[in-house]
Amino acid sequence: EEWFEQIPAGKLVCLQTNDYFSNPQHVNCVNNVQEAVEKYPFSQLIYSGELETPEYNRFMLLGIK
Repeated sequence: EEWFEQIPAGKLVCLQTNDYFSNPQHVNCVNNVQEAVEKYPFSQLIYSGELETPEYNRFMLLGIK
C-alpha cells in the first residue's frame, strides 16, 4: 500500500476497491468493506459503504488520512 502511505496526513481521500478477485486486472481486492477499512487507516473515517453489482461488490471509503 505504498501509494496510500505516500499521501500526506490530513488529506481528504476517497477510494474504492472490490472483491472481484477472479479478474486479473483487479489487483487491489479485499473480501469486504471492513477489510478495506483495516487496510487503509484513516485518522477520521467519514463514510464507508458497499454497492452490490451482478459480478462483484464495490467498497467505498472517504476520510481524512
